[in-house]
Amino acid sequence: YPLAHLTGNTHVTFTAEDAKGLKAYLDGGGLLFVDASGGGEDFAESCRELLKQVYPEGKLELLAPDHPIYSGSMVDGVKIDSVTFRKYGEIRLQRKVSTPTLEGMTVDGKLRVVFSAWDVGSGFLGTNTWGIVGYSGASSEKLGRNILLYAAGK
Repeated sequence: YPLAHLTGNTHVTFTAEDAKGLKAYLDGGGLLFVDASGGGEDFAESCRELLKQVYPEGKLELLAPDHPIYSGSMVDGVKIDSVTFRKYGEIRLQRKVSTPTLEGMTVDGKLRVVFSAWDVGSGFLGTNTWGIVGYSGASSEKLGRNILLYAAGK
């Protein structure tokens, strides 16, 4: 499969065997989308630790504003130059969020990981559940669509 989605909201202790399997998948051409459900900081940190095991020299960096995931340059992609965020998230972060902040890890010239410390996945449900630090349903759908299309077109 060209895309794997890893999501959760609490701390996870990943094993060396988990890291080895993930590395084989990524080195084989797969793309991992990490999504901290609800904006779970403990889960995001667990995944950062996992990625250090998989690619010790790798680094998560913000995707450039012209990255295909934002530009929508792939077939059937949509342009994403601004996003809407859940009200609770803006209150919790004490700021308005209007630009997407996905991170990526590129290894050997290939994007291997797309990482969101803020919730995307529950936004697919189209609900506006209180207590979630993340993108609105409409923005989540656009981000998810472009990530999937990007992975499929690799």
